[in-house]
Amino acid sequence: MTRKEIYDFVKRHKLAVLATVSTSNVPEAALVGIAATEQLELIFDTVTSSRKYGNLRTNPNIAFVIGWDDEITLQYEGIAEEIRGKDLPAWKEIYFQNMARWTRTRKVARDCLLQGASQMDPL
Repeated sequence: MTRKEIYDFVKRHKLAVLATVSTSNVPEAALVGIAATEQLELIFDTVTSSRKYGNLRTNPNIAFVIGWDDEITLQYEGIAEEIRGKDLPAWKEIYFQNMARWTRTRKVARDCLLQGASQMDPL
């Protein structure tokens, strides 16, 4: 797949399964909303009280599975980074534009917005 094909594939999906590792070294997975930048950075959100947030604070290594239609998925691995500071509004705009059809998401104030993943392995 080309970078454009990967970007287009991710843009078609609003959800992905995010895998993290607990402080006890146990794998955990969660369904999360996602958005992508043209640089293939994934954006997802969580609340600071979630298991995944605690996991990411300890170990920022992540893996995503994106897609499931027609048995086509994209495996995407990398390192999560919490977005803060002056860049946060621009990242939120990308995320919420992608999630716009989900009005509930727009109404929920999230504690934390994260971006991550830099390596992909389309299957």
